[in-house]
Amino acid sequence: MLEPTLFGLLTQMENDQIVLPAMQRPFVWKEDRVYRLIDSLLRDFPIGAIMLWNTSTLERYRRILRDIDTEAPQIFAYETSPGSKHLVLDGQQRLTSLFVAFKGTYNHRRLFIDVLSGSAEDRDPGDVYYDCKFLTESEANALNSDTKNGRRYYLPIQELIRINAVKAADIAHHRAQELKLTQPETERITNAYLRCATIQSKHLQVMMVDEDPTEVRPLEEILEIFVRVNSGGLVLYKSDLLMSLLDLKWNDIHCHFA
Repeated sequence: MLEPTLFGLLTQMENDQIVLPAMQRPFVWKEDRVYRLIDSLLRDFPIGAIMLWNTSTLERYRRILRDIDTEAPQIFAYETSPGSKHLVLDGQQRLTSLFVAFKGTYNHRRLFIDVLSGSAEDRDPGDVYYDCKFLTESEANALNSDTKNGRRYYLPIQELIRINAVKAADIAHHRAQELKLTQPETERITNAYLRCATIQSKHLQVMMVDEDPTEVRPLEEILEIFVRVNSGGLVLYKSDLLMSLLDLKWNDIHCHFA
């Protein structure tokens, strides 16, 4: 049973219940796209629908990336293990970004958030309010020590989301006292802690294909859905549909065409 909360989706990605069909393209988002996605979540913006195909047939798939390394080529290992899976037809970039942000790494760095950011003052609605960066611990400490451009306090978001939401405000106030923050700064850090502590309970919009196992679509229709929902950027043609069909069914396709 699919749980459409952020926590549920992350858990099912981690357990390889949500996976990528062989026809999916590589992950291409840069860091700034990930930052904007997390900012949208923290600001309660919708991030678009995720489309999943529920199937128990033996289709070739690969795991969603846990860690992104832009210096290394993306080499995929495909599997065809039996059992029900949710294959991502649309939303790979967002789901991968969410996993990397909340459980993984990007270029060997974890996602940190400036818990003193988030203010709308002097900002356009199109700007990023919550300042997130992929950092090492030493890089975060250096930024926290540098007060030339105002006070900042970067903490790993993977730790903040594990805080009990009931205790988040008290923990934030205690941290504010330790840091001797002003009242506006205390309000911002409390807001950031509360938003991070409750983010995993957010429901995301998930569209299911073949949710009812008694009404199974033909594979050709599934591939046509994939082509249509992924034609917003690079236009896909019937030749892409044919190649996708071969990619799903013929394990040696890449060897034969290499």
